[in-house]
Amino acid sequence: EIFRKIIDNKPINWKFEDEKNINLNDYIAVRKRLFLEAKNAYANRKPKDGQILMERAKRYQQEIDKIYKKQRINILLNADNNSTNEIDLHGLTLAESKYIIDKKIQALKEKKIEFNLKSLTIVIVTGTGSHSVGHKSILYPNLMEWLKNREKLGVKGNLDKGLIFVT
Repeated sequence: EIFRKIIDNKPINWKFEDEKNINLNDYIAVRKRLFLEAKNAYANRKPKDGQILMERAKRYQQEIDKIYKKQRINILLNADNNSTNEIDLHGLTLAESKYIIDKKIQALKEKKIEFNLKSLTIVIVTGTGSHSVGHKSILYPNLMEWLKNREKLGVKGNLDKGLIFVT
C-alpha cells in the first residue's frame, strides 16, 4: 500500500525525517520499487512517468546515503577506543572529519592520563584523493594544516598513502 501511495504521489503518513515510522530497509525497498516502476514505465513507452519515478527514486537514494553516513559517523565516534586508534575518513566532509578527530584526540588525551602513558598515536586515513575531483586529496592537506596549528600535537603525514599520524 505504501508503495502505491508513493508511486501515485499520494500523501503518506511519514516524512524522510521521521525515522520512527520508517527504517533504512523501508527506504531501500521503496527505492527499489520506484526504480522497477520507472523501468516498466520506460518499457511501456511512458517516459514522463518513468522520469518522475526515477526522480523520486533518486530522492530516496539521497536519503539512504544520508542515513548510511550518519550511521558511519556514529560508529566512528562510538568505537571502543581501546580496540583501535585508526580513523578512516573516506567519504566524509572536512567539517565531519574535524569533528571526529576532535573527539578522538580528546579520548586519546583521557587514555594517556588514565593509563599514565607517555604517547599514543592516532592513525588518520584520509586517502590519496583518487576518487576526488582532479584526483587530489582534499582532506589530507586541510587536516595536516589544521592539526599542525593545534597546541601540543605531534603531527606527521604520508601523502602517498593518505595517512596522518597524531601523537
